[in-house]
Amino acid sequence: MAELTCNGGSGQIQVVGVFKRDLLLNVRFTGSLSREFIIPQEGTYWVVYYGQNATMCFVRFKRNDPTSTVQNVFYSIGIAGAMLYILYLRRGGDDNRGGFNEAFWKDSGT
Repeated sequence: MAELTCNGGSGQIQVVGVFKRDLLLNVRFTGSLSREFIIPQEGTYWVVYYGQNATMCFVRFKRNDPTSTVQNVFYSIGIAGAMLYILYLRRGGDDNRGGFNEAFWKDSGT
C-alpha cells in the first residue's frame, strides 16, 4: 500500500511498473492530489506526470498489510476451522469415530 500526494500543476499522473509495464495508478488532477494505491510486489516503479506547470509529488509507503477482503477471508476460514474442530472433538467419546477416545487410554495399559 502506498499513498501518492501531489501539489501544484494540473494533468495526469501514472504509476507504472518498470519491468512488467503494469499500470498501477492512472488519475487526472488539478491543483492537488492524494490517492492510495496497492503495490503488488517489491520492484521498481515510475511516477510519470503528463501536464502543465510544475508539480511536486511524494510517495509514502505504508505497511504491507493484506487488503480488508483478504483479512476477512482468513478470519472466516479460521472461525470455520475452529467450529469444525469443536464438532470433531464433540462427536468423539467412547466410540471409535474420532475425537478424544477414552477407551484408548483404558485399554493401553498405561
